Amino acid sequence: MERAMHAPMQSTGHEAYLDEALIDAIWCKLDRQVTRDEVRRVAHQVAARYRDARITQYVPVFILRRTCEILQANALIEQG
Repeated sequence: MERAMHAPMQSTGHEAYLDEALIDAIWCKLDRQVTRDEVRRVAHQVAARYRDARITQYVPVFILRRTCEILQANALIEQG
């Protein structure tokens, strides 16, 4: 099972918004067409943009949406 292959995420400040549930949600939303490692990498990059956010309630939603947008755009580019 793929989940067992990954170590738990380390929380480093702005990345506290990221957990396996959010990574799973993004991965499933993308119909598992992208590797979990790629989802995790992009989600970490997106989360870094919110490190100074004052209001954090909706940050996970923003991370989910933006990560999906980036990965979907990348998939379209790769398809040509």
